[in-house]
Amino acid sequence: MKKLIKDLKEYLVRESLFGYLMHNTYKTLIFIFIGIFCILMFFQPYILSNYDLKPQLILTTGISFLGCLSYAFSFLIFSPHNKKRWTKFLEIGLFGLCFLTAWLSVWLYTVIHVNYLFEQFYGYNDIPMLPDSFFIVLFIYTIGIGLLLYLIIHSFDIFLSFEKQGKSDTLLSNLASNKTRFGYASSTPKITLKGKNENELLDIDISQFIAAKSDGHYIKVFYLCCNKEFKQFILRNSMANIEQQLINVEQTYRCHKSYIINLNYLKSAYTNSIKKTSFLRLLNYSEDIPVSPKKIVFIQNKLSEKKK
Repeated sequence: MKKLIKDLKEYLVRESLFGYLMHNTYKTLIFIFIGIFCILMFFQPYILSNYDLKPQLILTTGISFLGCLSYAFSFLIFSPHNKKRWTKFLEIGLFGLCFLTAWLSVWLYTVIHVNYLFEQFYGYNDIPMLPDSFFIVLFIYTIGIGLLLYLIIHSFDIFLSFEKQGKSDTLLSNLASNKTRFGYASSTPKITLKGKNENELLDIDISQFIAAKSDGHYIKVFYLCCNKEFKQFILRNSMANIEQQLINVEQTYRCHKSYIINLNYLKSAYTNSIKKTSFLRLLNYSEDIPVSPKKIVFIQNKLSEKKK
């Protein structure tokens, strides 16, 4: 029994993959909505086949929205403020709470619509009543659909992590070579980023550092960990203090009041001629990063050096 408890504890504290799709909650919510909607409309499980098209659409759209809301709520509760350690416990807690919230909210939503709203608000008569087993059967369907979507999300993140690993291996090997893309020395010095709290400390190689982003009173640091997975670490600090901590690191550059980047990860840059705003793109980082008007020339020069 003790060994079982020990093994369970070791499993729960084990680090899990916190991939691209889970990290981009907005895209995950879109995927969940489309996934639930398509599954329900195509297969019409359980009670849905008893209703006409319009009631089906009302129920299916509401259930899909509640699935998204349940994931967003669970992500807010279980997603650690510091993504340095995304453990199995947090992953199980996230999806477990999501399933539970979705099950109860969908049950309440369906009961209210079938027993009251369809007849009194929408004007539908002769709506089939819900069977007594609906509460239990809905739980089974929630777990089934939820596990299917989880496996798709997790598989997609694993696929992307392998894809990015190849790019990261090439980049890190270039950084370790005698001549890097920007002519920096071959050494990869350590950088230490500190927050205002004692436990907010990130110690990584400069070759792992991708960018830092200001978010209110916090700084989000994006980097590649040892197994080349994309990670995020959050510090309570100002961008000015972080810039000061990196002042002796030539590879870093503050391209915007809210961003510091690693120049070795520069991929491309472009300017929106209508809004007259400039952006750059980095390897291993999905979002476009704004560039201050006075600094876009420097970025373009660095990109030109890279092509030589």
